[in-house]
Amino acid sequence: MRGKFGYAGSILRVDLSSGRSGIQPTVDFADAWVGGRGIAVRIYWEEVPPDVTALDPRNVLVFVTGPLAGVPGVAGSRWQVCGKSPATAPETFCYSNLGGRWEPSSSPPALTA
Repeated sequence: MRGKFGYAGSILRVDLSSGRSGIQPTVDFADAWVGGRGIAVRIYWEEVPPDVTALDPRNVLVFVTGPLAGVPGVAGSRWQVCGKSPATAPETFCYSNLGGRWEPSSSPPALTA
């Protein structure tokens, strides 16, 4: 772990429709939003209009880890998947909390056009 607030320092953003990707600093979020779920909620509510349905291409699916990801010990390897679910009626924002490891990368992915 490196960077401010215990996070790895970067958020990878991938647009599955266009295939484009980019990196955003975690510090843009971590100073005001606690944990991975807090960051995911901020990203989701800022980027997804209320009228977007779960299967709409404008919907966002967020995979996040918290600031303790990779730390050995109890609850150190938790991560979440957040987004609007088609399994609920009405469709609402949901999250799933999971355990397991996300292996670190030796270098961040390159930006693509």
